[in-house]
Amino acid sequence: MRYATPKSIAKSLMVAFWVIFALPGLAQQTFPAWTFSPLVGERIDVEEFNRFRFRALLETSVRLGDIDYAEFQRRSGGQYAFIVHLKETAPLLALLKEGQLTAFRTETFNPAAKRMGHKWEQIQTDLAAGDHPTIRVDLEGGMFLAGEVLGMQDDSLRVRSQIGIFQFSPEDIFLLEVEGLDYQSSGQYGYANTNATRHLFAPTAIPLRKGEGYYQNVWIGLNSFNYGLSDHIAITGGVEVFTTFASLLNSYYSGALMFANLKVGTQVKPGIYLGAGALAGGLLGEDGEGANLAIGYGLATLGNPEHNMTLGVGWGAIGGDPAPAPIIMIGGMTRVSRRLSLVTENWIVTDAHNDVQYPQGEYDYNTGQYILGPPSYVRYSNTYMAFTAAVRLMRERATFDFGLVAAGQTERSQHTGGVAPHYMRNGTDFIPVPLPYLDMVFKF
Repeated sequence: MRYATPKSIAKSLMVAFWVIFALPGLAQQTFPAWTFSPLVGERIDVEEFNRFRFRALLETSVRLGDIDYAEFQRRSGGQYAFIVHLKETAPLLALLKEGQLTAFRTETFNPAAKRMGHKWEQIQTDLAAGDHPTIRVDLEGGMFLAGEVLGMQDDSLRVRSQIGIFQFSPEDIFLLEVEGLDYQSSGQYGYANTNATRHLFAPTAIPLRKGEGYYQNVWIGLNSFNYGLSDHIAITGGVEVFTTFASLLNSYYSGALMFANLKVGTQVKPGIYLGAGALAGGLLGEDGEGANLAIGYGLATLGNPEHNMTLGVGWGAIGGDPAPAPIIMIGGMTRVSRRLSLVTENWIVTDAHNDVQYPQGEYDYNTGQYILGPPSYVRYSNTYMAFTAAVRLMRERATFDFGLVAAGQTERSQHTGGVAPHYMRNGTDFIPVPLPYLDMVFKF
Protein backbone atom coordinates (compact mmCIF):
# COMPACT_ATOMS: atom_id res chain seq x y z
CA MET A 1 0.00 0.00 0.00
CA ARG A 2 1.28 3.47 -0.92
CA TYR A 3 0.87 6.14 1.75
CA ALA A 4 0.20 9.76 0.92
CA THR A 5 3.16 12.03 1.40
CA PRO A 6 2.93 15.67 2.54
CA LYS A 7 3.87 16.72 -0.97
CA SER A 8 1.08 14.69 -2.60
CA ILE A 9 -1.44 15.95 -0.03
CA ALA A 10 -0.49 19.53 -0.79
CA LYS A 11 -0.86 18.94 -4.52
CA SER A 12 -4.32 17.43 -3.97
CA LEU A 13 -5.25 20.42 -1.83
CA MET A 14 -4.20 22.75 -4.64
CA VAL A 15 -6.35 20.85 -7.16
CA ALA A 16 -9.33 21.17 -4.79
CA PHE A 17 -8.76 24.90 -4.43
CA TRP A 18 -8.57 25.18 -8.21
CA VAL A 19 -11.92 23.46 -8.80
CA ILE A 20 -13.87 24.98 -5.91
CA PHE A 21 -12.59 28.54 -5.72
CA ALA A 22 -10.45 29.48 -8.69
CA LEU A 23 -12.57 28.80 -11.76
CA PRO A 24 -15.52 31.10 -10.78
CA GLY A 25 -13.17 34.06 -10.44
CA LEU A 26 -11.15 33.38 -13.57
CA ALA A 27 -12.59 36.21 -15.63
CA GLN A 28 -12.29 38.77 -12.85
CA GLN A 29 -8.50 39.06 -12.76
CA THR A 30 -5.91 40.19 -15.27
CA PHE A 31 -2.16 39.83 -15.62
CA PRO A 32 -0.05 39.78 -13.52
CA ALA A 33 -1.94 38.88 -10.30
CA TRP A 34 -4.77 36.34 -10.09
CA THR A 35 -6.82 35.29 -7.08
CA PHE A 36 -6.22 31.57 -6.62
CA SER A 37 -8.67 31.39 -3.72
CA PRO A 38 -10.75 33.91 -1.77
CA LEU A 39 -9.26 32.36 1.38
CA VAL A 40 -5.83 33.75 0.54
CA GLY A 41 -6.53 36.54 -1.96
CA GLU A 42 -4.03 37.70 -4.56
CA ARG A 43 -1.11 37.76 -2.15
CA ILE A 44 -0.28 34.61 -0.16
CA ASP A 45 1.63 35.68 2.92
CA VAL A 46 3.98 33.47 4.92
CA GLU A 47 1.33 32.48 7.50
CA GLU A 48 -1.08 31.38 4.74
CA PHE A 49 1.77 29.71 2.90
CA ASN A 50 2.48 27.57 5.97
CA ARG A 51 -1.18 26.94 6.98
CA PHE A 52 -2.22 25.61 3.57
CA ARG A 53 0.99 23.55 3.25
CA PHE A 54 2.34 25.21 0.13
CA ARG A 55 5.70 24.73 1.81
CA ALA A 56 5.56 21.01 0.94
CA LEU A 57 5.84 21.88 -2.75
CA LEU A 58 9.24 23.48 -2.45
CA GLU A 59 12.68 22.00 -2.15
CA THR A 60 13.78 21.32 1.40
CA SER A 61 16.63 23.81 1.03
CA VAL A 62 14.12 26.68 1.00
CA ARG A 63 13.21 27.64 4.54
CA LEU A 64 9.97 29.28 5.57
CA GLY A 65 11.92 32.31 6.80
CA ASP A 66 13.35 32.80 3.30
CA ILE A 67 9.89 33.40 1.82
CA ASP A 68 8.53 36.92 1.38
CA TYR A 69 5.18 36.03 -0.21
CA ALA A 70 3.69 33.98 -3.06
CA GLU A 71 1.13 34.65 -5.77
CA PHE A 72 -0.52 33.16 -8.81
CA GLN A 73 -0.15 35.00 -12.10
CA ARG A 74 -2.21 34.74 -15.24
CA ARG A 75 0.29 34.62 -18.09
CA SER A 76 0.09 34.89 -21.85
CA GLY A 77 -1.49 32.03 -23.76
CA GLY A 78 -3.98 31.26 -20.98
CA GLN A 79 -1.26 29.88 -18.70
CA TYR A 80 -1.02 30.25 -14.93
CA ALA A 81 2.16 30.40 -12.90
CA PHE A 82 2.83 30.00 -9.19
CA ILE A 83 5.50 32.48 -8.08
CA VAL A 84 7.27 32.27 -4.72
CA HIS A 85 9.04 35.56 -3.95
CA LEU A 86 12.06 35.10 -1.71
CA LYS A 87 13.57 37.79 0.47
CA GLU A 88 17.15 37.70 -0.80
CA THR A 89 17.15 35.66 -4.01
CA ALA A 90 15.32 35.58 -7.31
CA PRO A 91 11.74 34.25 -7.32
CA LEU A 92 10.87 30.58 -7.82
CA LEU A 93 8.49 29.85 -10.67
CA ALA A 94 6.33 26.84 -11.61
CA LEU A 95 3.53 26.51 -14.17
CA LEU A 96 0.09 25.20 -13.27
CA LYS A 97 -1.03 22.57 -15.82
CA GLU A 98 -4.18 20.49 -15.40
CA GLY A 99 -4.20 21.11 -11.67
CA GLN A 100 -0.56 20.08 -11.21
CA LEU A 101 2.56 22.18 -10.83
CA THR A 102 5.61 21.70 -13.00
CA ALA A 103 9.01 21.62 -11.36
CA PHE A 104 10.13 24.93 -9.90
CA ARG A 105 12.79 26.81 -11.82
CA THR A 106 15.38 28.26 -9.48
CA GLU A 107 17.72 30.96 -10.69
CA THR A 108 20.91 32.23 -9.14
CA PHE A 109 20.35 35.67 -7.71
CA ASN A 110 21.32 38.40 -10.14
CA PRO A 111 20.60 42.08 -9.40
CA ALA A 112 20.27 42.94 -13.08
CA ALA A 113 17.74 40.17 -13.65
CA LYS A 114 15.76 41.33 -10.61
CA ARG A 115 15.81 44.88 -12.00
CA MET A 116 14.06 43.67 -15.17
CA GLY A 117 11.35 42.15 -13.00
CA HIS A 118 8.30 40.66 -14.72
CA LYS A 119 9.93 40.80 -18.16
CA TRP A 120 12.64 38.35 -17.06
CA GLU A 121 10.00 36.17 -15.41
CA GLN A 122 7.85 36.25 -18.55
CA ILE A 123 10.73 34.87 -20.62
CA GLN A 124 11.23 32.10 -18.06
CA THR A 125 7.52 31.26 -18.19
CA ASP A 126 7.44 31.13 -21.99
CA LEU A 127 10.54 28.94 -22.17
CA ALA A 128 9.14 26.56 -19.55
CA ALA A 129 6.00 26.21 -21.68
CA GLY A 130 8.02 25.43 -24.77
CA ASP A 131 7.59 28.84 -26.37
CA HIS A 132 10.37 31.05 -27.70
CA PRO A 133 9.43 34.72 -27.19
CA THR A 134 10.59 37.50 -29.48
CA ILE A 135 12.56 40.22 -27.70
CA ARG A 136 14.55 43.34 -28.36
CA VAL A 137 17.74 43.88 -26.35
CA ASP A 138 19.37 47.30 -25.99
CA LEU A 139 22.92 46.82 -24.72
CA GLU A 140 24.77 49.09 -22.33
CA GLY A 141 27.17 50.14 -25.07
CA GLY A 142 24.36 51.56 -27.22
CA MET A 143 23.91 48.66 -29.66
CA PHE A 144 20.63 46.76 -30.02
CA LEU A 145 19.56 43.33 -31.20
CA ALA A 146 16.18 41.79 -31.94
CA GLY A 147 15.42 38.09 -32.25
CA GLU A 148 14.03 34.91 -30.78
CA VAL A 149 15.05 33.61 -27.35
CA LEU A 150 16.43 30.11 -27.69
CA GLY A 151 16.99 29.51 -23.99
CA MET A 152 18.59 30.58 -20.72
CA GLN A 153 21.96 29.27 -19.62
CA ASP A 154 23.88 30.33 -16.53
CA ASP A 155 21.66 33.40 -16.09
CA SER A 156 22.24 34.44 -19.70
CA LEU A 157 19.94 34.76 -22.68
CA ARG A 158 20.68 32.98 -25.95
CA VAL A 159 19.08 34.97 -28.76
CA ARG A 160 18.88 34.09 -32.43
CA SER A 161 18.81 37.14 -34.68
CA GLN A 162 19.07 37.63 -38.43
CA ILE A 163 22.85 37.86 -38.20
CA GLY A 164 23.53 34.95 -35.85
CA ILE A 165 23.16 33.56 -32.33
CA PHE A 166 24.32 35.64 -29.38
CA GLN A 167 24.40 35.23 -25.61
CA PHE A 168 23.89 38.09 -23.15
CA SER A 169 24.14 38.33 -19.40
CA PRO A 170 21.71 40.67 -17.57
CA GLU A 171 24.55 43.07 -16.78
CA ASP A 172 24.98 43.68 -20.53
CA ILE A 173 21.34 44.67 -21.03
CA PHE A 174 20.27 48.30 -20.77
CA LEU A 175 16.67 47.81 -21.91
CA LEU A 176 14.67 44.63 -22.51
CA GLU A 177 11.44 44.58 -24.51
CA VAL A 178 9.32 41.43 -24.71
CA GLU A 179 6.71 40.90 -27.40
CA GLY A 180 3.30 40.84 -25.72
CA LEU A 181 4.46 42.93 -22.75
CA ASP A 182 5.97 45.82 -24.70
CA TYR A 183 5.39 47.16 -28.15
CA GLN A 184 7.56 45.51 -30.75
CA SER A 185 8.73 47.21 -33.90
CA SER A 186 12.08 45.54 -34.43
CA GLY A 187 10.75 43.14 -37.03
CA GLN A 188 9.81 45.93 -39.44
CA TYR A 189 12.00 48.88 -38.51
CA GLY A 190 14.91 47.46 -36.52
CA TYR A 191 14.27 49.57 -33.40
CA ALA A 192 11.33 51.07 -31.57
CA ASN A 193 10.02 54.60 -32.00
CA THR A 194 12.30 56.86 -29.99
CA ASN A 195 9.62 59.50 -29.40
CA ALA A 196 6.36 57.63 -28.98
CA THR A 197 5.50 59.64 -25.83
CA ARG A 198 5.27 63.02 -27.59
CA HIS A 199 4.36 64.59 -30.92
CA LEU A 200 6.26 67.88 -31.20
CA PHE A 201 5.64 69.77 -27.99
CA ALA A 202 2.46 68.09 -26.74
CA PRO A 203 2.59 64.64 -25.11
CA THR A 204 0.73 61.51 -26.10
CA ALA A 205 -0.95 59.23 -23.55
CA ILE A 206 1.79 56.63 -24.14
CA PRO A 207 3.93 56.66 -20.97
CA LEU A 208 7.66 56.75 -20.52
CA ARG A 209 9.03 53.68 -18.81
CA LYS A 210 10.68 53.86 -15.42
CA GLY A 211 14.21 55.18 -15.66
CA GLU A 212 13.84 56.42 -19.24
CA GLY A 213 14.17 60.05 -20.14
CA TYR A 214 15.03 62.50 -22.87
CA TYR A 215 16.31 66.01 -23.45
CA GLN A 216 14.45 68.23 -25.95
CA ASN A 217 15.64 71.45 -27.54
CA VAL A 218 13.31 73.64 -29.63
CA TRP A 219 14.97 76.38 -31.68
CA ILE A 220 17.93 76.48 -29.26
CA GLY A 221 16.01 78.60 -26.78
CA LEU A 222 13.46 76.19 -25.29
CA ASN A 223 15.06 73.35 -23.33
CA SER A 224 13.37 70.62 -21.33
CA PHE A 225 14.10 67.31 -19.59
CA ASN A 226 11.60 64.47 -19.24
CA TYR A 227 12.03 61.49 -16.90
CA GLY A 228 9.95 58.43 -16.10
CA LEU A 229 9.45 58.05 -12.35
CA SER A 230 7.60 54.78 -12.95
CA ASP A 231 6.12 52.91 -15.88
CA HIS A 232 3.11 55.25 -15.72
CA ILE A 233 4.30 58.58 -14.24
CA ALA A 234 6.68 61.08 -15.85
CA ILE A 235 7.83 64.58 -14.94
CA THR A 236 9.08 67.42 -17.12
CA GLY A 237 11.02 70.56 -16.35
CA GLY A 238 11.99 73.24 -18.84
CA VAL A 239 13.41 76.73 -19.27
CA GLU A 240 13.58 79.23 -22.13
CA VAL A 241 17.16 80.53 -22.14
CA PHE A 242 16.70 83.81 -24.01
CA THR A 243 14.47 85.33 -21.32
CA THR A 244 16.81 83.93 -18.68
CA PHE A 245 19.84 85.68 -20.17
CA ALA A 246 17.85 88.87 -20.76
CA SER A 247 16.78 89.02 -17.10
CA LEU A 248 20.38 88.57 -15.99
CA LEU A 249 21.66 91.34 -18.27
CA ASN A 250 18.85 93.82 -17.82
CA SER A 251 16.61 94.27 -14.79
CA TYR A 252 13.86 95.57 -17.07
CA TYR A 253 12.97 91.96 -17.88
CA SER A 254 11.04 90.18 -15.14
CA GLY A 255 12.78 86.80 -15.19
CA ALA A 256 13.16 83.43 -16.78
CA LEU A 257 10.36 81.59 -18.57
CA MET A 258 10.10 78.21 -16.86
CA PHE A 259 7.58 75.40 -16.84
CA ALA A 260 6.96 72.03 -15.20
CA ASN A 261 4.69 69.17 -16.17
CA LEU A 262 3.44 65.95 -14.57
CA LYS A 263 1.90 63.26 -16.76
CA VAL A 264 0.24 59.95 -15.89
CA GLY A 265 -0.44 57.48 -18.69
CA THR A 266 -1.34 53.84 -19.16
CA GLN A 267 -2.49 51.36 -21.78
CA VAL A 268 -6.05 50.35 -20.93
CA LYS A 269 -6.29 47.80 -23.75
CA PRO A 270 -4.41 47.07 -26.97
CA GLY A 271 -4.52 50.16 -29.15
CA ILE A 272 -5.96 52.48 -26.48
CA TYR A 273 -3.94 54.67 -24.10
CA LEU A 274 -5.34 57.17 -21.61
CA GLY A 275 -3.47 59.86 -19.72
CA ALA A 276 -3.83 63.00 -17.63
CA GLY A 277 -1.52 65.68 -16.37
CA ALA A 278 -0.90 69.18 -15.09
CA LEU A 279 1.22 71.97 -16.59
CA ALA A 280 2.39 75.09 -14.77
CA GLY A 281 4.73 77.82 -15.92
CA GLY A 282 5.40 81.48 -16.49
CA LEU A 283 7.94 84.22 -15.99
CA LEU A 284 9.60 83.60 -12.64
CA GLY A 285 11.37 86.72 -11.45
CA GLU A 286 12.38 88.45 -8.30
CA ASP A 287 8.85 89.74 -7.75
CA GLY A 288 7.86 86.23 -6.62
CA GLU A 289 4.61 86.19 -8.53
CA GLY A 290 5.25 82.56 -9.49
CA ALA A 291 3.57 80.68 -12.28
CA ASN A 292 1.00 82.60 -14.32
CA LEU A 293 -0.15 79.57 -16.30
CA ALA A 294 -1.78 76.47 -14.81
CA ILE A 295 -3.56 73.86 -16.92
CA GLY A 296 -4.94 70.43 -16.20
CA TYR A 297 -5.42 68.17 -19.20
CA GLY A 298 -6.55 64.76 -20.35
CA LEU A 299 -5.22 62.63 -23.22
CA ALA A 300 -6.53 59.77 -25.32
CA THR A 301 -4.25 58.04 -27.82
CA LEU A 302 -5.46 55.48 -30.36
CA GLY A 303 -3.06 53.19 -32.16
CA ASN A 304 0.42 51.97 -31.29
CA PRO A 305 3.73 53.75 -30.69
CA GLU A 306 4.55 53.70 -34.40
CA HIS A 307 1.19 54.89 -35.79
CA ASN A 308 -1.21 56.82 -33.57
CA MET A 309 -3.52 59.79 -33.08
CA THR A 310 -4.04 61.78 -29.87
CA LEU A 311 -6.80 64.05 -28.64
CA GLY A 312 -5.88 66.35 -25.78
CA VAL A 313 -8.22 68.65 -23.87
CA GLY A 314 -7.00 71.11 -21.26
CA TRP A 315 -8.58 73.67 -19.00
CA GLY A 316 -7.08 75.97 -16.43
CA ALA A 317 -6.14 79.54 -15.65
CA ILE A 318 -3.98 82.06 -17.47
CA GLY A 319 -2.73 85.05 -15.55
CA GLY A 320 -4.95 84.09 -12.63
CA ASP A 321 -8.14 84.25 -14.70
CA PRO A 322 -10.02 81.02 -15.47
CA ALA A 323 -9.94 80.05 -19.12
CA PRO A 324 -13.30 80.66 -20.85
CA ALA A 325 -13.10 77.49 -22.94
CA PRO A 326 -10.98 74.35 -23.18
CA ILE A 327 -7.71 74.19 -25.08
CA ILE A 328 -7.86 71.46 -27.72
CA MET A 329 -4.91 69.59 -29.22
CA ILE A 330 -5.14 67.05 -32.03
CA GLY A 331 -1.94 65.27 -33.02
CA GLY A 332 -0.72 62.22 -34.81
CA MET A 333 2.31 60.40 -36.11
CA THR A 334 3.03 57.60 -38.55
CA ARG A 335 6.30 55.85 -39.21
CA VAL A 336 6.97 55.42 -42.92
CA SER A 337 10.44 53.86 -42.80
CA ARG A 338 13.26 52.91 -40.47
CA ARG A 339 14.57 56.47 -40.28
CA LEU A 340 11.52 58.59 -41.11
CA SER A 341 8.21 59.52 -39.46
CA LEU A 342 5.55 62.11 -40.27
CA VAL A 343 4.19 64.14 -37.35
CA THR A 344 1.38 66.66 -36.98
CA GLU A 345 0.29 68.73 -33.99
CA ASN A 346 -2.60 71.19 -34.06
CA TRP A 347 -3.92 73.59 -31.41
CA ILE A 348 -7.19 75.48 -30.97
CA VAL A 349 -7.46 78.09 -28.20
CA THR A 350 -10.60 80.20 -27.64
CA ASP A 351 -10.11 83.61 -26.06
CA ALA A 352 -12.50 85.17 -23.56
CA HIS A 353 -15.44 87.05 -25.05
CA ASN A 354 -15.63 90.75 -24.31
CA ASP A 355 -18.92 92.66 -24.14
CA VAL A 356 -18.48 96.23 -25.35
CA GLN A 357 -21.09 99.01 -25.16
CA TYR A 358 -21.09 101.60 -27.92
CA PRO A 359 -23.07 104.85 -27.60
CA GLN A 360 -25.49 105.57 -30.41
CA GLY A 361 -27.15 108.90 -31.32
CA GLU A 362 -27.43 111.74 -33.83
CA TYR A 363 -26.52 115.39 -34.09
CA ASP A 364 -29.37 117.92 -33.89
CA TYR A 365 -28.45 120.80 -36.21
CA ASN A 366 -31.26 122.94 -34.85
CA THR A 367 -30.03 122.92 -31.30
CA GLY A 368 -26.38 122.12 -32.02
CA GLN A 369 -26.45 119.23 -29.56
CA TYR A 370 -25.69 115.54 -29.89
CA ILE A 371 -28.72 113.51 -28.81
CA LEU A 372 -27.93 110.05 -27.41
CA GLY A 373 -30.09 107.12 -28.35
CA PRO A 374 -30.21 103.51 -27.14
CA PRO A 375 -26.66 102.10 -26.81
CA SER A 376 -25.37 99.22 -28.95
CA TYR A 377 -23.93 96.09 -27.40
CA VAL A 378 -21.37 93.92 -29.22
CA ARG A 379 -19.74 90.70 -28.02
CA TYR A 380 -16.24 89.97 -29.39
CA SER A 381 -14.44 86.62 -29.20
CA ASN A 382 -11.31 85.24 -30.86
CA THR A 383 -10.16 81.71 -31.61
CA TYR A 384 -6.43 81.19 -32.13
CA MET A 385 -5.19 78.26 -34.19
CA ALA A 386 -1.84 76.66 -34.99
CA PHE A 387 -1.40 73.80 -37.45
CA THR A 388 1.95 72.03 -37.67
CA ALA A 389 3.27 69.37 -40.04
CA ALA A 390 6.77 67.97 -39.62
CA VAL A 391 9.17 65.35 -40.89
CA ARG A 392 11.00 63.41 -38.18
CA LEU A 393 14.42 61.93 -38.83
CA MET A 394 14.99 59.06 -36.42
CA ARG A 395 17.99 57.38 -34.87
CA GLU A 396 18.12 54.82 -32.07
CA ARG A 397 18.69 57.50 -29.40
CA ALA A 398 17.88 60.77 -31.15
CA THR A 399 15.31 62.44 -33.40
CA PHE A 400 15.28 65.65 -35.43
CA ASP A 401 12.04 67.39 -36.42
CA PHE A 402 11.72 69.81 -39.36
CA GLY A 403 8.30 71.33 -39.89
CA LEU A 404 6.13 74.31 -40.77
CA VAL A 405 3.59 76.10 -38.56
CA ALA A 406 0.55 77.87 -39.97
CA ALA A 407 -0.94 80.19 -37.34
CA GLY A 408 -4.00 82.38 -37.46
CA GLN A 409 -7.09 83.59 -35.68
CA THR A 410 -10.81 83.79 -36.22
CA GLU A 411 -12.52 86.98 -35.00
CA ARG A 412 -16.22 86.92 -34.29
CA SER A 413 -18.50 89.77 -33.24
CA GLN A 414 -22.12 89.35 -32.26
CA HIS A 415 -24.66 92.16 -31.92
CA THR A 416 -26.45 91.60 -28.59
CA GLY A 417 -28.67 94.70 -28.29
CA GLY A 418 -29.46 98.19 -29.52
CA VAL A 419 -28.58 99.37 -33.00
CA ALA A 420 -26.05 97.22 -34.87
CA PRO A 421 -22.88 99.27 -35.53
CA HIS A 422 -21.48 99.34 -39.03
CA TYR A 423 -18.00 98.22 -37.94
CA MET A 424 -18.97 94.68 -36.85
CA ARG A 425 -16.63 92.10 -38.37
CA ASN A 426 -16.33 88.32 -38.78
CA GLY A 427 -13.40 86.63 -40.47
CA THR A 428 -10.30 84.47 -40.30
CA ASP A 429 -6.73 85.66 -40.84
CA PHE A 430 -3.55 83.59 -41.13
CA ILE A 431 0.02 84.75 -41.20
CA PRO A 432 1.04 84.98 -44.87
CA VAL A 433 4.09 82.71 -44.59
CA PRO A 434 4.26 79.54 -42.43
CA LEU A 435 6.83 79.65 -39.65
CA PRO A 436 9.62 77.04 -39.53
CA TYR A 437 9.74 74.56 -36.64
CA LEU A 438 12.93 72.81 -35.55
CA ASP A 439 13.69 70.58 -32.58
CA MET A 440 15.97 67.75 -31.58
CA VAL A 441 15.58 65.11 -28.89
CA PHE A 442 18.22 62.93 -27.24
CA LYS A 443 17.01 59.92 -25.29
CA PHE A 444 18.86 58.60 -22.26
